[in-house]
Amino acid sequence: MELTIANHSLTLDVAAEYITDYCQRYSTTVLYYDLSGEPHGTVQPSDGVQLIDIGRLSLINPDLSGSDVATLLTKVGPEIDWTLVPGSARLEDADPTQRDGLYDRMETLWRQVRRPNIGVAKASKLLHMKRPFAFPIIDSYVRTTYLDRATAAGNDLARTRPRGSVQPHFWAAIRQDLIRGADTFDALRALLRDKEPPAGSAVRLPNLRFIDVLAWKLRG
Repeated sequence: MELTIANHSLTLDVAAEYITDYCQRYSTTVLYYDLSGEPHGTVQPSDGVQLIDIGRLSLINPDLSGSDVATLLTKVGPEIDWTLVPGSARLEDADPTQRDGLYDRMETLWRQVRRPNIGVAKASKLLHMKRPFAFPIIDSYVRTTYLDRATAAGNDLARTRPRGSVQPHFWAAIRQDLIRGADTFDALRALLRDKEPPAGSAVRLPNLRFIDVLAWKLRG
């Protein structure tokens, strides 16, 4: 059984090794960014942007400026319509070919967060923290790993979906891997279940975070 990440295939043992290595090397990031500082906690969706969220973001290298922090606290936090995407929403359920469905609402929320001049990586890291099962992290590593697949997904969708704020369609490409690899992700999670801390924290991460970590490991 192998896990597909963009154009790469990984055995479960290699994928588990990559993820546990990340959790060991970046245990503080996993503890505070992903698990809100709760060693035995799980990822929890939330609304708004508070100072504690800025602290959590700082652990995943978002390159926030003072202006970014002010914008996140005064505009993104209070002005964004977080009800567009429920906390339980999953990217697997966001069909990009369905008009006025979850994918469209995710795009609307995405545009609202991006509108005050918040960069793509910063916006995606914030939205993943707030909606950890719906929004993937789209940083330079994910873009490098998924560029070809995302371009192909965008070309396919262009026939029925000429508009869109995510270009190329990284969400659609990542969604394909989530759906096709559902059983494989379950098997990977089973391998991670008995790991000792801090690697044991990996089992509580969503599949979208697995994809981010593995894309980072596969960069270049």
